[in-house]
Amino acid sequence: MENYFNYFTEIEECFQRRRGTGLLLSTLDWALIETWKDAGIPLQAVLAGIDATFDKYDRRPSKTRKVNSLAYCSQEVLAAAEDMKEASVGAQDRRSGVAAGLSAGEIARFFAGNAAQLRQAQAAGPLRTVADQAAAKLSDLAAAVGNASQPPRLEELERQVQDWRKPREPGGQAP
Repeated sequence: MENYFNYFTEIEECFQRRRGTGLLLSTLDWALIETWKDAGIPLQAVLAGIDATFDKYDRRPSKTRKVNSLAYCSQEVLAAAEDMKEASVGAQDRRSGVAAGLSAGEIARFFAGNAAQLRQAQAAGPLRTVADQAAAKLSDLAAAVGNASQPPRLEELERQVQDWRKPREPGGQAP
């Protein structure tokens, strides 16, 4: 994260620029900035939240009340931080080439462990058939992830699991 001084000054300058005045930030605004910094909210998320707040304000038909405090921007800042967090899930670290969060080995072990649990489940009839099919699919996914030369694409794995879960017509074809 940026150094302490830059984090505060960048936010202050952005807020003042968007508001269009040299309004000084209040003590509460500075405390809010410090709270964001301590919470690990990236500077880019704060700046995006401020911009989003003012963009919404600019679209309003009546502008009788001004945005006088950073607190007015806090919901958009938190939403921008959450969006950035969600966007980074499953993203690859370009320096190391490793999937963020989970390694291929962890994913393969997870799939293999669940396949083993399904095989050990006490089920009979159609439920046993579904459990065996699910276990086979998870075993296949575990092998594919474990043997892959590149980190797994989590979106692709999720799609494969979801495709398997779709209802099948007789003969194994999806409707």
